[in-house]
Parts: sequence; structure tokens; C-alpha cells
Amino acid sequence: MKKKISFIKFFILICICATNIIFSKSIFSSDNKNNVNNVKIQQSLSPIIKKILPSVVRIITDFDNLYHGYYYDDSLNQKKINYLSNSQNNIFKYGSNFYKKPILKKIINEKICEDDSNSKLGSGVIIDSKNSYVLTNYHVISNASKIEVILDDGKEYEAYMIGKNKKIDLALLKLIDAEDLQSIEIDNSTNVNVGDPVFAIGSPYNLNNSVTLGIVSSLNRIINANNIFDNFIQTDAAINHGNSGGPLFNLEGKLIGINTSMLSSNPESGNIGLGFSIPSHIIVRFIDDILKYGDIHLSSLGISASNLSKDMIFQLELPLDKEAIIVNRIYKNSSAEEAGLKIGDIITSVNSKDVTDSILFKRELVNFLPNDSIFLKVFRNNKYYNISAKLHDYKRSVLYAGKFHYKLQGALISEYDKEKLSNDMENNKRKKFILPSVNGIIINKFLDKSFAKRSGLLENDIITSVNMTPVKDIQTFKDALLINEDIIILEIMRNNKLIFKIIS
Repeated sequence: MKKKISFIKFFILICICATNIIFSKSIFSSDNKNNVNNVKIQQSLSPIIKKILPSVVRIITDFDNLYHGYYYDDSLNQKKINYLSNSQNNIFKYGSNFYKKPILKKIINEKICEDDSNSKLGSGVIIDSKNSYVLTNYHVISNASKIEVILDDGKEYEAYMIGKNKKIDLALLKLIDAEDLQSIEIDNSTNVNVGDPVFAIGSPYNLNNSVTLGIVSSLNRIINANNIFDNFIQTDAAINHGNSGGPLFNLEGKLIGINTSMLSSNPESGNIGLGFSIPSHIIVRFIDDILKYGDIHLSSLGISASNLSKDMIFQLELPLDKEAIIVNRIYKNSSAEEAGLKIGDIITSVNSKDVTDSILFKRELVNFLPNDSIFLKVFRNNKYYNISAKLHDYKRSVLYAGKFHYKLQGALISEYDKEKLSNDMENNKRKKFILPSVNGIIINKFLDKSFAKRSGLLENDIITSVNMTPVKDIQTFKDALLINEDIIILEIMRNNKLIFKIIS
């Protein structure tokens, strides 16, 4: 019996060995070698890159101030400004040790620093060949006196800005007299997952058409907590100075993001595997809104709210198992007032999504358009209520007057509202002044080196008439300024007295 079992085991072992030998031969047969080669060819990005390269552009701008904005955080931007302002450290003019390598120094000096004018470098992508539209970062073309766009084939075009949003850090450009352009296909970034392979194309250090490969490291990454538009794709695909504004692609060669910033240990160092891209679903919204409205078209619920932490919930003995937000204020004639929200209401969710932080709540509202309806779950008087609110159009309370007329540069204005201003002075302990019962535009404050301030305007001036035309809101103010391009005649209420001011 034992011999019979041993024979069977030996027979099975022989069969396994024979099978392995046959299988090994089949793997290395000529037919399968071709299959392996075919797989390698299919995995190469070369065919896709050749196809989409004509859509990727290099952008060089002449600009008035030393500012590049490689970094997203303003404090880090200041470090970059300070660094570039030191002529001995100006990497674009003299170069660090890395830039002193002959070939790189030659490229940088020839392409960027042919004269003493300030230039900065970035990338971009053609998103509409018919209309010659190019998308890039706002910080790439900020303060630009001239924008030059260079295509993959070496053709150069001047461009001008169609629209921008500084907080999102995007700008839409139009090329002048451009022909035979190729636009890129945009994919939906909401379908992107962590771990997906991606690649970036751009002009780091003016090395155009540089391709770097990586993966999606994280999604919904927030760098600046106070910026409600922060919602980055994080990638380890190398992003360096000059990649800003360039595209991030999936392996199908479709745009899923615009490379915007990187985290680095100091202004001079390069990529350390922490790059950030604006996702394409925000890009599509930006483009649509710029072309329709001239800026991002935001919705408004009309409340101010604060966080309700677990400690506060415990101390107040509220039957809540998660953080939430509590309504502090409801603005007059707002969506919230119409929906029946009340001060003291605790909002626990919006459209079935938990609300645990007031900033995150604002981020969620950014995804909705004016006239969209949202559904809030509210805790009030020990009961839960489901409240539907139809969102209103968001009106910016404070605007830059220089946007409407260059002679008002540096003045921050808003529509004068006696009741609201009175409440603000009480709540914020602002310096009080006499509040007249008039309609107009109030000057809230001035930026440094403001032309408007040098012209004799003061904070809390209430502009009631422009060019002999009464103004009651931003629109009538804007229309009245168009009457005369060179002279502005203002009727101002100052310290409850009416004065006239001519700015010429």
C-alpha cells in the first residue's frame, strides 16, 4: 500500500515538473515575446504625449513688480519677493549654483533675461482652439504688462486676459491672431481616485515640454484654510518653478487639473514630491462663469455661523453626537430669512452631508449656483427640522473701486447701508461717526499708496453722486463713472455735510 502511494506521489511530481517546463517554454516563445512587447508599447506614454503636446504652451510675461507667487501662502510669497528682490540672489538674472551649469544658464539667460526688464515664466494649456483661449494660473500673469505665449512648434503669440479669479488662482487668456490651434479634452476630476497614475507637462526653469510622471497622492487637499476655493489634487509628479499653469493629465491624455503650487523647504529649492493642482471640475466652472458673468458666480445663503465643538455640545447638554455649526446672524432679505432659519439654529447637515465646521460649510455652498435649492437638517428646541432654502445670488459687500475707474485705484467700497453699518460698529467696536439717511457708496478703507487717498478722499466718505448722477448701488455707481474717462465729479457726504470733489 505504501509503495502504491509513493508511486502516485512520484507520478504527480513528474506531471507538475513537465507542466512547468512546457509553460516556461510557452512564455518565452516567439509569439508570447511579441505579446510582451505589445504590452510594453501600450504602457508607454509616448503616443499620448505626442498627441497632446501641441495643446501645452509656455508663457513668458513682462511685469511691473517683483512677484511670482510660486507659493500659495501669502507669507511664503513674501519670502519669495524678498528673495527675488535681492539682486545677488535673483535666480533669473544670475542663477544659483544649479543654474550656473552652462547649458541651463544659457537657456535661462537667452530666453528670460535678454534685458533688464522683469520677466516670469509659466505654463498653460489651450482649452478652446476656435476662440484661441488659453488657461493658466493667475499668478503667472499677474501684474503683466505683456503676455507672450509660445506653442510647441515655436510659434509665438501675444495674449490678453479675458478674466481671472485671484482666490482660485486661474486666468483665461485669448491669443491674438492665432490659427491652427489644438485644444485639450477635459475630463471630470470627480472621477479621480487616490493612487491613479498621472503626468504633468510644463516648462520648469524654461525647459519646455518637460514631462513628469507620478500618482494622485491625495484629494480635496486644503492649504489655506481661509480660502473656500482650496480643493487641490495632490500629486508626487514633479512640479517645479515654471510648471505653474500647466496641465495635469490622466493616462488617457485628458486634463484633470492645472498645476498651481508646490511645498518646498525654501524659495530656492525645487520639487520634493508635494505638488498641488486645481481639479478640472473647478476649472470648468471657472471658464463657464468667466465667459457668462465675468467672474465666479457665487450663491449666498445669507447667514454667519460659528463652530459648535464636542466640548460645547457636552456643556450645553445637547443630544448631538457630532460637531455642528450654530447660526449667529441672518441677513435681511436673504435666502436663510425666506427659508425660515432662525438665530440659534444648529445646522447638522446640508444635502445629507454632515456639517462639522463653518469653513467647510462655506466650501460646500461654493458648489451650488444661485437659484439652486439646498436641504438643511436643523436642530431647534430639542427637535430636528428639515428646511429647504433657495440660494440667492452672492453680492460682494466690499469691492475695489479701481476696477471701475483707474483714478479710484486703492479705494475699497461697498453699498452704504445705515442699519448694517450701525450694527457693525456696535459688534466690532468700530469708531463711531454720524450716519446720515442717504443712498450711496461708502469708502471703507484704502490700500497702501492709494491714488484715491492721495486725491483727497477719506474713509467713511459716502459718495451720493458721480458726474452729476445720483448713485444708490454699485451698478449705478459703475454706470455713472463711464460718463467721463478723465474727470470724476463726486458729491460726498462727509461728517454729515455735503461737499463736492473733482478728481482730474
